[in-house]
Amino acid sequence: MIFDATRGYFILTYSYVFIIMVFWNFSHGFSDVDDQIIWSQVTQHWMKIKTKALPKTQKLHKGSRRCMFVINHTSMADLFLIDLFLRSRCNYLARYGVIMFCPFLSIVTVFMNSIWFFKRGGRGDDLEPFFQFLDRNFNWFMTARHHISCFPEGHRSVKPYMLPLKSGMIRYAYERGLLIQPLITFGVENAMNEFTLRKTWGESSTIEYFIGETIDPNDYKPGTGKGDPKNWNVDSFFEIVEDTIYKAFENNHELILEENKRHRYLREGEERQLYESAKPGNISKTLKEYAIEKRRKKRH
Repeated sequence: MIFDATRGYFILTYSYVFIIMVFWNFSHGFSDVDDQIIWSQVTQHWMKIKTKALPKTQKLHKGSRRCMFVINHTSMADLFLIDLFLRSRCNYLARYGVIMFCPFLSIVTVFMNSIWFFKRGGRGDDLEPFFQFLDRNFNWFMTARHHISCFPEGHRSVKPYMLPLKSGMIRYAYERGLLIQPLITFGVENAMNEFTLRKTWGESSTIEYFIGETIDPNDYKPGTGKGDPKNWNVDSFFEIVEDTIYKAFENNHELILEENKRHRYLREGEERQLYESAKPGNISKTLKEYAIEKRRKKRH
């Protein structure tokens, strides 16, 4: 059936989260500094979501020094569920295409300045105008936030490995001296899956998360004394950040609950053949090697 109860509940959930809760949240936003977290918490209760920290999860950066949280992107639900783990009032970077999916949220952010919309592509090698756009938003008097969250993959993905990262925001962190802290989540797509547009009434789900250690770009600049300082530059720093995030994802993908593993999303083709031909117990390792090879080709 094109329309059934599960699809109807998905539409109801979408309406509640992206329309009712957005305007309810907006009405409290000028009086409550934790308005973003309230939205996440009330939505968590409505959608019966549990959260679980994975082993070796680090404490989240809470200092006054600006920090960029880099997050894997699986679902539009990232927009309102990420605060469950960040517990921090921060800005979000999103492309203008998000407005098509959640226009009411976009209207509200005009007043709350919680999402910075940008045009994807068309910048070429000159990123300075984009960096100045970020600087202006960070320094605007209505922005009472020290941190920013972004999804450097650039696209939603439910594959059992991460996509190659875009370098723009990591380059910005390097040049402006922002700390970088990775946040990896598993199971967000089960809470609200726009790929299937279906949700079961009363269904609960568990989102697992891992927070890595902060990466200070000032430790990877010439003259810092770390490693071989003569070779440090923005490109080598990008590779360090990229490898750190990939390792965090791949190591934790082997530890998560079975319902949060993403092998079931593999389609026909090269990846499906890898999955089916892998020996028992070596599936993650095989796909990991495949992902590393794809990234290596992308990088070079």
